[in-house]
Amino acid sequence: RDALETPLIEPVDRPMDPEKMAMMAFMNEPIEIHVHATSNKEDEQTFELFVNGERQVFRRNERKTVPRRFVDLLARLKITTFTQRTDTDRDGVKQIVNVPSTSLRYPFGVIHDPHPRGRDWMQSVLSEA
Repeated sequence: RDALETPLIEPVDRPMDPEKMAMMAFMNEPIEIHVHATSNKEDEQTFELFVNGERQVFRRNERKTVPRRFVDLLARLKITTFTQRTDTDRDGVKQIVNVPSTSLRYPFGVIHDPHPRGRDWMQSVLSEA
């Protein structure tokens, strides 16, 4: 029953935080990217991402202009695989060591980012664990 009632719009009693507004504007800026092709036949050629209910469809080997918030998500989608290596410690005991390797789930490159701090932002996001 509540869902059928008209929504109530409440006035804001204080101004929005200017720092938050600047970040929202920054994350809405359009960026041109290129999603790289893959040689792995198991990787999907078309995939979709959602940010705050908004959907974008990406295709491998495609150039596309999307809001920065989608590039942020692409940069944070990482996959970690492990290989095993046999090592011998100081005492001569053999042990198996798992060696992690982390990479982007959907590798991409930035073609054009108009913001002067865009490169620094991208390096910061990519360097996160």
